[in-house]
This record gives sequence, structure tokens and C-alpha cells, in this order.
Amino acid sequence: GLAAAAAWCAPHVTFGAKYQGSGLPEGLRYSRDFVTEDEERELVDVMAEGPWQNNLKSRAQQFFGLVYYLTTHNVTELQPGDEYLQVGRPLEELPSWLLP
Repeated sequence: GLAAAAAWCAPHVTFGAKYQGSGLPEGLRYSRDFVTEDEERELVDVMAEGPWQNNLKSRAQQFFGLVYYLTTHNVTELQPGDEYLQVGRPLEELPSWLLP
């Protein structure tokens, strides 16, 4: 898991037809099996408890802690004015091994 020493290795990379970059970001590190299968299952279970926001057509989002809003989109739901709406699920709902 995260507490174990990570074995860094070269990632297998496939770039899609629309990719316009020049390769991988400098300093990128990849660790195969960074989390165990049990940890993965635990995280998937936590995420399945929702709620998911589907305000962006390209992805669903779920927030923990302070909510970050991308303000370049003119989507009212992504820019709530009330402070209480700017807080996601409590961080404590994440598995303890994932927290600092």
C-alpha cells in the first residue's frame, strides 16, 4: 500500500490520436501495484457511496474536503455562492491509509 516502499518503474504509455503533447511530464514516477487489491476495493466502495456531480459532460466528479471549482466554464452549478456548498464529503470518509 501507500505505506510500503514503492518500486518505481517505467510506465507503459499509449498516446491517443488527439494527444498534442510532447511526451510524459518531466519527473513523472510510476509504481505498478501502488495500492493493493484490498485497498483498491476499499476505495471503490467509499467512492460508490456517492454523491457524484455530473455537471461537466466529460466527467463525473466527487469532492472530499474543500471543493475546487473550475471557473473557466460558465456552469452555474460549478460556482455556488454559499460557503456551505463549497465543502465536499468529510476527509474522514476516505480510508485512513489514504490520509496524510
